[in-house]
Amino acid sequence: MLKFVDGKLASIDYSKCTSCLACADACPSDAIKQWGAVMKVEECMKEIRKDKGYYERSGGGVTVSGGEPLLQSDFVMDLFKTCKEEGIHTCCESSFYAGWKEIEKILPYTDLIISDIKHMDTGMHKKYTGVNNDQILENLKRLAHEERELILRIPVIPNVNDDMANIKATADFILNELGGRVRTLQLLSFMRLGEEKYASLDMPYKMADVKVDREVFQEHVNEIAEYFNSRGIHCLVGTKEKEQ
Repeated sequence: MLKFVDGKLASIDYSKCTSCLACADACPSDAIKQWGAVMKVEECMKEIRKDKGYYERSGGGVTVSGGEPLLQSDFVMDLFKTCKEEGIHTCCESSFYAGWKEIEKILPYTDLIISDIKHMDTGMHKKYTGVNNDQILENLKRLAHEERELILRIPVIPNVNDDMANIKATADFILNELGGRVRTLQLLSFMRLGEEKYASLDMPYKMADVKVDREVFQEHVNEIAEYFNSRGIHCLVGTKEKEQ
């Protein structure tokens, strides 16, 4: 049910939603619309093939990401297998909070792996994500020891994981436990871009009280990158892989 205040849509009562999507069909401005669709592998491949020429020119390919793709590991396996049969590069972007049996399904057909290291302290990790990080770190170690091509990312959150104790522990883990086998470490600076999505879903935005001086914080992130590079870990700010 839609809730209006002063003639404007204020929120949606999802408790009365039956997923019929009649509201999206009736909305004249696409303010309410369906995102995503249930598709089979061949339906996905029809879309993927449209950009095959671009992949070949750019060196890119197909990336599956979240939600959490390993919750659909059989589908990802079948999709990647078909991609590889057609010479298309594959990348899995996952938290790797999953059992190894789900991960090993996709490995024969996966060229590149992208994952996060959100926090090295398991208690802090559970506080902010709801789960411990033990399984994630163990999976990353197994992937590194299998010499899988790996990009790691740290979402740098002020007063959560940006202290030097955590940064040093992360560098130690990459060097000592992963053998330094990381193609690139990417630092993703905290942004508030998701706040409007939370509001549209009538959900509380738990980072609403985080105040950031963007210029000062960005300089801090740059200093973190310098630290990782000083330890011999190829680190960049953002998702680019080469200095511009």
